Amino acid sequence: YVIAPHFLDMFNHIMERETLTSSQGQAAIRLIPKSSVLCGIFNFRPISLLNCDYKVMASVLAIRLRQTLSSTIGPHQKGGVPGRLIFDNLSLYRDVIQFVDDR
Repeated sequence: YVIAPHFLDMFNHIMERETLTSSQGQAAIRLIPKSSVLCGIFNFRPISLLNCDYKVMASVLAIRLRQTLSSTIGPHQKGGVPGRLIFDNLSLYRDVIQFVDDR
């Protein structure tokens, strides 16, 4: 856990300033070959390489948000909350429309 205090200092600095450093907002895009054929752009796949510190911070924030989402987002909202499916609302709407049509 040698690096943890450094990450904590950086995260606190970012949260206080409400901005990322210039390097954290950047990505290096590289082309990865899809096969051994190296001619033509269609034989390559782009990949964005982000800074490690940015990815760690995003993961920490996602975990913390996930812990509070179910109590923050109302029960009628389904998308983006673990254990809830957006299809539940779609099924409900379909059933309501069918009920009204049958009346």
